[in-house]
Amino acid sequence: KNSFTDGNKPNFYAKTDEGKDSNSKTTFSDLPLSENTQDALTKQGFLRMTEIQAMSIPPLLTGKDLIGAAKTGSGKTLAFLIPTV
Repeated sequence: KNSFTDGNKPNFYAKTDEGKDSNSKTTFSDLPLSENTQDALTKQGFLRMTEIQAMSIPPLLTGKDLIGAAKTGSGKTLAFLIPTV
């Protein structure tokens, strides 16, 4: 089944399975962000990262270049913006 054709909203959230790498981060509070940025994200209701955010924000915060592709609505813009602030 395709989540777009069966009427369900797609789930873009990062997986939190036990088998995941212990260094993987799935919530915004896991990231080394300023208190102001953390507060703003929380106030806007951003708690869990989507898969594209979890995969891209940590390396972007270290200054690495990145090319990413994901579906519309998956959080790419926020993934790009967070490291810039």
